[in-house]
Amino acid sequence: MVEYCHIYRSGKAVLFHMDFRPAAIIAEYNPFHNGHEYHIKKTRELGATHIAVIMSGNFVQRGDCACFSSYTRAEAALKCGADLVIQLPLPWAMAPAERFAMGAVSLADSLGCIDMLSFGSENGNIDQISKAAELSESESIRELLRTNLSKGMSYPSAYHSAMEMSSPDISELFSSPNDTLGLEYIRAINKIKSTITPVCIKRQGDQHDGSAPADRFASASFIRKILQTGNYVKYIPKSCRQNLMDQIASQKAPFDISRLETAMLYKLRSMSVEDIAELPDISEGLENRIYNAVRNSTNIDELISNIKSKRYTHARIRRILLYALLGIKKHHCEGLPPYIRILGINKNGRELLKQPRLPVVSRISDMSKLSEQAREIFDLELYSSDIFALAAPKPLECGSEARHRLTIV
Repeated sequence: MVEYCHIYRSGKAVLFHMDFRPAAIIAEYNPFHNGHEYHIKKTRELGATHIAVIMSGNFVQRGDCACFSSYTRAEAALKCGADLVIQLPLPWAMAPAERFAMGAVSLADSLGCIDMLSFGSENGNIDQISKAAELSESESIRELLRTNLSKGMSYPSAYHSAMEMSSPDISELFSSPNDTLGLEYIRAINKIKSTITPVCIKRQGDQHDGSAPADRFASASFIRKILQTGNYVKYIPKSCRQNLMDQIASQKAPFDISRLETAMLYKLRSMSVEDIAELPDISEGLENRIYNAVRNSTNIDELISNIKSKRYTHARIRRILLYALLGIKKHHCEGLPPYIRILGINKNGRELLKQPRLPVVSRISDMSKLSEQAREIFDLELYSSDIFALAAPKPLECGSEARHRLTIV
């Protein structure tokens, strides 16, 4: 006989199987590879009965285009073990680690049923990462951080230095991208007082952004570099490999931000200092530096070089330039994601949507149920997808985002 239990979410009792233990994974899958399939498999082995993926859309955190569309990547995830893929809205997907993590964790929590959050880790020790997350909130660290920032250090460097001065044994976590994000996930869980339990899966093979594949595991950055050669195939799971190959053969992928260079320069040259000041992550007079650099640069690499200083990282600058092109303003980044947008789902995934705390969007007509602020965010997604279409090897038509049907596996 199947046993059931009542789980109380938002003050209401929801009937679930006794063995119902859903997990969330936050990802970009840029592109989906064997390491991602391994992560999903290991999360199942930890006891996850269902897996929801909160995934970036067509533009990603480092200030770049995704190499494949969000629907292509969502389909790959579903074919390789995920049950539900939710899109992390643009203002949070293309954000510094803290805002990225807060947006993604809040979406996982908004499903109202997620039991654990699983993330990849170079360190593999959840207790140590949790300790670092707790320490990072202390006033002593905050004071060291303020001191470092006043010296002109970039935020990531200032944070790493503060942790190194306070606790050398865990400071190495801040030089490992997955551990740094994992730490931010734990901080976000604590800030919103979520009941989700963080767990980590030790990363296998090549390191994040590495260039030394190990056996069948390679980093996403390495795979992106060889997508046009055909040598990437062994690093991609068989169940989703053919779709990626077909996309490349038909010149619908990979997408490349360099194809947007002229459009980006045009947009920036048309902006005033005041316009630039309205972009997210602009502070300390950076708008003046960008405005002047735009008038002395003829390509994006030159522009970034003219803006770069020890205070401003390449990733921060790339994000700001994309904010300008995509029309993202500071007010778009306020608060938390206001809706749950489904990119793909299977039968098990439907069980994760019994008690959502936010409106669920699976088609354009669902926009009518959104608040004015949420509709503005959704409109940004539609607008940005039309710009993203220009980054394909052969530019794609407008409106594909609005016409695309939900992926069901």
